Amino acid sequence: MHTGRSIRFSDNNGLTWTPPAVWPDTVRKVSGIEVWEDGGPCLFDEKAGVLVELWGRQIAIGNSYNNFTYYRISSDIGRTWSEPRQLRYEAGADFDPAQPKKPEFLLKNQAFYGNNIIRHSNGTLITAVAHANAPDDPKNDRRAWKLGSLCFVGTWDAVKKDYVWKAGQRVTTTEAISSRG
Repeated sequence: MHTGRSIRFSDNNGLTWTPPAVWPDTVRKVSGIEVWEDGGPCLFDEKAGVLVELWGRQIAIGNSYNNFTYYRISSDIGRTWSEPRQLRYEAGADFDPAQPKKPEFLLKNQAFYGNNIIRHSNGTLITAVAHANAPDDPKNDRRAWKLGSLCFVGTWDAVKKDYVWKAGQRVTTTEAISSRG
């Protein structure tokens, strides 16, 4: 079912616009499982000449929300995008549409992208994620929302025409301070 989202573009600062084009729905069924997927914060990286967008995938199972943060890039200001690539801070499997609840994927690299992307004065990109796995939390695997958080630093690789992202150290809060890390 299409919810009616659309997108339009302007190449002349809003004087004229393209006709509306259908924009993909955020919720889809993957092997019978409801999966939410959508873009989030963006930044135009003038140095690289690309638009960078954080992109999320959420799979709710019971009262547990399994969130994963990806990034994707566009060299035509958002008309087309690269395939999303996951930001990782621990070993784990890739998302498998044939097995969306595969534990080797589902239990690793959880992260929600609820923050902007910023450019550091040295040219790297920085973003922070919440809802990350908290290795020192004995209830981590049973919580609806994880209590960890960390930053990622992205460096543009001009040869690969892509970013190399490095995960920072995870920090953990308590449920008395935050419900989602």
